[in-house]
Amino acid sequence: MTTITATPDTATASVQLSITYNSAVSRVLRNDANGIAEVRTLQGQLPTGSSGTLILSDYEAAAGLGTYSVIDAGSGASTTATLVLDKPWLMVPVMPNYALQAESITAYGSDRQSHSTVHTVIGRADPLVSFGPLGTRTGSMQIFCGSLQTARDLETVFTRGEVVMLKQNVTGMDMYFHGSATGVSPFSAQGEEATRWALAVDYVEIKRPVGPLAGALGWDFNALAGGYASFDEVAAKFATFDDLTIQQEI
Repeated sequence: MTTITATPDTATASVQLSITYNSAVSRVLRNDANGIAEVRTLQGQLPTGSSGTLILSDYEAAAGLGTYSVIDAGSGASTTATLVLDKPWLMVPVMPNYALQAESITAYGSDRQSHSTVHTVIGRADPLVSFGPLGTRTGSMQIFCGSLQTARDLETVFTRGEVVMLKQNVTGMDMYFHGSATGVSPFSAQGEEATRWALAVDYVEIKRPVGPLAGALGWDFNALAGGYASFDEVAAKFATFDDLTIQQEI
């Protein structure tokens, strides 16, 4: 029998999954406001062996209710979780360690251009049209930042040239996108100390990127070493390494 638990983690805008299985797991699916997608995993995590425990971190879950389904060689399992986001997030889906929370999105606009081609024919009143689909969203957004340093920090999410994901609370606004240009400018000029700043981003919406996870968001071993005097203290707090991964204390 396979079981799954899903625990929302507001601090990292993720849902932590713990799956105990007695038949090989091939996929884990998420169904939320952004549609149905496979939960992204680390290289080699899937498919699993015939029995054991699988710990996953789903960084791409949308705000609100989501359903998780385990696809295995048996009857599978499913559960639900509700992720609450108090502020928007910008993140690199395949490398969630490049993720930052934004204060708020103060301006947003989008356009979609047709990919049809219109041919004007001499001597004919109506044109010939080679029909194509409507393109993905393009536009710009403005992100409020409390300080110039915060704006520069958010800008680093785009420096690697990777696909970026926007996650927030307005249904239909989440997206994977390419940041084609960024700009930092005062949001409200009130003197050197009181001035608030904004990061402007021009974007082109693109498909969800493929590939395994190549990082994590939250604690790392440096933080672990700084928080505990010895390994015995860590062992006293967490029953297993999987519990440490999802920060589930004894």
